[in-house]
Amino acid sequence: MRRAWGCLLSVAVWSVMTSGPVHADEGKIQVEVKFARELQERKPVEPGAEFAPGKLYCWNEIKGGEGEFVVSHVWFRDDKQVRKQSVRAQGRKWVTWSFHKVTPGAWRVEVQDSSGVVLQSGEFTVK
Repeated sequence: MRRAWGCLLSVAVWSVMTSGPVHADEGKIQVEVKFARELQERKPVEPGAEFAPGKLYCWNEIKGGEGEFVVSHVWFRDDKQVRKQSVRAQGRKWVTWSFHKVTPGAWRVEVQDSSGVVLQSGEFTVK
């Protein structure tokens, strides 16, 4: 049941469409990126840059936005895109995340605006 609730929550959060573009060149959007195995109270637990294979969260704190908008988490393994997930953000400060089952390799997640401009990225390794 817990797993089903998490999937339903993920679908509900990720299915929201943007009400307007947010562009990096506005200079006011700031994105913090962290990676962790688990989240508690909407915060990453023991964030890091090296992990064993398995489920991993890409957590963001987004500051400086206005209104409701969508950013994309674009997951890359060894420079090949393996997933693109839209996540909703709203207002001047927002916490959001996506997750993916990661396998060994060099990983990068880009946080992109609605035009594909990279707002921030983070890297980690899976061994």
